[in-house]
Amino acid sequence: MFRKLEAETGKQVYVVPGNHDVTRNRVSEFVEIFAEFGYDEAIVKDTNSASYVADLPDNYRLIAIDSTGYKQGGSCIDATRLEWIRQQAEQAQKDGKKAIAMLHHNILSHLVMIELVHSSALVDKNLNMKDMFAKYGVKYIFTGHSHENDIASYTSANGEVIYDVETGSMCLYPCAYRKVTFGENVKFEEKRVEAIDTSLVPAGMSDEAFGLMSTNFTEYTRICAQMGVEKRVDEVLTQPAFFKNLLK
Repeated sequence: MFRKLEAETGKQVYVVPGNHDVTRNRVSEFVEIFAEFGYDEAIVKDTNSASYVADLPDNYRLIAIDSTGYKQGGSCIDATRLEWIRQQAEQAQKDGKKAIAMLHHNILSHLVMIELVHSSALVDKNLNMKDMFAKYGVKYIFTGHSHENDIASYTSANGEVIYDVETGSMCLYPCAYRKVTFGENVKFEEKRVEAIDTSLVPAGMSDEAFGLMSTNFTEYTRICAQMGVEKRVDEVLTQPAFFKNLLK
């Protein structure tokens, strides 16, 4: 699919692993499988993770960060990986490059009380990555993980502004994706998947669900998302830890 996308659009695909993609002993396998989608273009690779740096057109530089903890859900950027990220951001600034970053987990909060409902959403706030990015002029950070479709901003004590651009997922309402145009100004466009080829859907779905998916894909995904959120809220509210964290 990535090869087809590159061939049809003329755009280079760059990847980073998400929390379901790798385990600690399979990082090198991920890098090998997706070598032609970022790693072959890398000017720097982190020997301790699936992170890398690649130069882009128009004097931009991409810092692609492996934020996975190699376990279900959680993020893990330790001191060694954080220092590698800092060095790359600093070097980009020295080279006069306009650096952008991408990683799976969020740098900034996108929902009220997200840390309580989805504790693995953010990289460790004690790492202070947002101020590090602000210091070195990494203004745009592209993230995912939590399935929200939102752009959050942060202003450092020195007045530098950064943006955490989170894009949800094409498998969850509103099935959105973004087109971002970089130039003198940065332009964001949101687009949505509004229909799919239901002939590819495996057997086992109820006639009612399949019918709605076929005729009104947007409404089908909205109902699925609502059911998922309600289930997650019910799970969280039954956990004693939720109330302990809330009282903090």
